[in-house]
Amino acid sequence: WVPGQIQKQYVLNLGFKEQNIQTSFYSCDLDYFESMFQSQKTQKQTQFPKRFLYVGRYYDFKGINELWQAFVELQTEHANEWELWCLGIGDIEPIKHPKIKHFGFVQPKDLETYTSQTGVFVLPSRFEPWGVVVHEFAASGFPLLLSDAVGAKETFLHENKNGFTFKAQDISDLKKALKKMIDTREQDLQAMSTYSNKLAHSISPKKWTDNLLKMAKSNI
Repeated sequence: WVPGQIQKQYVLNLGFKEQNIQTSFYSCDLDYFESMFQSQKTQKQTQFPKRFLYVGRYYDFKGINELWQAFVELQTEHANEWELWCLGIGDIEPIKHPKIKHFGFVQPKDLETYTSQTGVFVLPSRFEPWGVVVHEFAASGFPLLLSDAVGAKETFLHENKNGFTFKAQDISDLKKALKKMIDTREQDLQAMSTYSNKLAHSISPKKWTDNLLKMAKSNI
């Protein structure tokens, strides 16, 4: 039982038969994040928040230093009104910049305060075999910016439809992806939001349960 197609290919290579493999092992609390999308949809259709959002730990493997560097360089090279909001803690000291805001660790029940004021989710990980957080923010209706090291991109990101990918640890490529999002028209950002939410429904707790029951029945 594996999360997605990348992991499925891996276990096929190990010798497991196609009929003995199930996907969708990980799921977010779809109802909770769907409710955030629905409650904030009208507000974001009126005025889309020009703020990137990072949610994750402050560790090297999460690519947080690359994100900060790319964002700061982009502000210098192409000044714009976008901000970067970061939620998380770790062993990396938060960078100080007037357009980067740090909020520390945030409980899931308090996320709405931040999702209502931000527009695009970015995850620059150097290593991320899956990433349930991607499912969470797709369900919340966020356009996505994901590094090519994020496994969940194959399910929740369709290039140019609801976001863009970039090479992990590549500052230049990350800057290009950030700028593409900044240059995207507001109505297209809103369309990306809806598309992300649609893709999020491909995995759910119900489908998780159905897969579990299917496997249980096959072993009776």
